[in-house]
Amino acid sequence: QPVSRIHCCVREVAPFFPVAGSGYDVVLAGGEPPVSRDFLSHPSELRHIRLRNLAWEVRLRYWPSVFCVEAADLKAQLTLGNGPKYLLVDCRTVEERQVSTLSAPGSIIISADDLRRQAADYVNAYDTIITFCTIGGRSGKFCEQFVDELVDNGHVGPERCDELRRKVLNVLGGLASWVHHRGGLVDGAGQPTNLLHPWCQAFLDMFPLEDLQFVFDEARPDPQDALSMIACNSTVRGSDPVGGDAIPRQVLRMCSALPPEVIDDSLSRAMHCCTGYED
Repeated sequence: QPVSRIHCCVREVAPFFPVAGSGYDVVLAGGEPPVSRDFLSHPSELRHIRLRNLAWEVRLRYWPSVFCVEAADLKAQLTLGNGPKYLLVDCRTVEERQVSTLSAPGSIIISADDLRRQAADYVNAYDTIITFCTIGGRSGKFCEQFVDELVDNGHVGPERCDELRRKVLNVLGGLASWVHHRGGLVDGAGQPTNLLHPWCQAFLDMFPLEDLQFVFDEARPDPQDALSMIACNSTVRGSDPVGGDAIPRQVLRMCSALPPEVIDDSLSRAMHCCTGYED
């Protein structure tokens, strides 16, 4: 008879089987589940590295002038509860939001349409507006368009444009980065959940292996607005980050594309990840 249980023989080969939520139950002798948070931390970290590479490629290609916040920094601020007054904006579709969104007790989460309808009120009421989506692509585009719309519609004077760009931030890597940093999720009723809509199948391997169950229609074609992000993913996977002078060329291309203040922001964040050196 058909079954969904698979014996993986030894614990070491467990990461090569489908992730939780795939419909398969991977076990060891006696029915012991082999998958633990610590055991899968290295495979999940590799996925996180791929996500960060994709997030930066998307940022530089499609919305280089948008300022970003790291998911880890946002989680720390929300946990402490003594940071700026945040308004969180979920830029995903209704279908995605109905499955789950990030858990931010004490903070308000609205949709991108809600923000647009009362743009001036929200901008004046909150210290910082933070947008997010699945991997940060759609929300980054929204950030850029939102600031331009405020200026074009006369809600904000052109002299405040730079100030506004520092006030409307995007989560680099989106919800995928949030769950990599153990950020919680809540369902439509505000209850904790491990269900998540991954937007489309192309980004399934950007999420951690542990503790998530994906809810989406695998037979549905990839959304049109995902195709450009999928192309970025192919570019990142096809590049050789250690061969020849690939990295110097990439750095020069980035510096020519980015405004000086964004370069300063990016380098400041990068310094936290670098070891000290005399030069």
